[in-house]
Amino acid sequence: MAGSRALACWVLTLWGVSGEFEGLASEGVQGVKSPRDGTTDAQVDNHLISVMSSSPCGHHLHALTWGSLYLALQGPCLSAYPLSRKSVIQLDLANTKKAMIVPAFETLRYRLSFPKSKAELLSMLDMGTLFTFRYHVWTKGHAPTNFAKWRTATTPYRVEWEADFEPYVVVRRDCPEYDRRFVGFGWNKVAHIMELDAQEYEFIVLPNAYMIHMPHAPSFDITKFRSNKQYRICLKTLKEEFQQDMSRRYGFAALKYLTAENNS
Repeated sequence: MAGSRALACWVLTLWGVSGEFEGLASEGVQGVKSPRDGTTDAQVDNHLISVMSSSPCGHHLHALTWGSLYLALQGPCLSAYPLSRKSVIQLDLANTKKAMIVPAFETLRYRLSFPKSKAELLSMLDMGTLFTFRYHVWTKGHAPTNFAKWRTATTPYRVEWEADFEPYVVVRRDCPEYDRRFVGFGWNKVAHIMELDAQEYEFIVLPNAYMIHMPHAPSFDITKFRSNKQYRICLKTLKEEFQQDMSRRYGFAALKYLTAENNS
């Protein structure tokens, strides 16, 4: 198990998924961040890339599990590595502070014929087979990705940080770690993206990459968040502590995060 080798981040690790992806490690790329949902996916079709996700434990190591996300970097598996490698090289990801955003979508269907191209995905989106991620419950998390622009984009484009932004990103191995306090439901990705922004990472949306979240039963932690008032109080306290730490580390520059949070 590669847990001890992984960064203290939730990531789609490229180790062990497919031999053709191993070269990305030499480019200094860790993968696409993904929260653990606590479920096991059905067997993936041969053209799918199953996203492996990780979850921090007490010692902040990682146990890799199958997550509930499917990733495609321009359709079939065979074309995925060349595209991702090309993006890494073109954007100079290994030598610059950039986070490549993989636009996220979701389906409410338990069985889905995975789109083999962006054009097919857009057709499914228009038909209502797919939705932008969390469209029905929390659009703010991925709104800055600018899905309207992505529909016609042919080249990577930059987006700015906004409050509650929590995209799935491909980052360098030496990216800031996930904050150890957010080990359950809530604010793990939000806090990490905020930290990346504070360290002046650029957020670049990939025009021909996409992932699809599959439906699954609620995780233990989200169930506790919804039903336990003390859980929500604890999360609020941790968020406030994190904001204070951001202010200490980044000074005046961190004011925008507090202001945005108060206005969200």
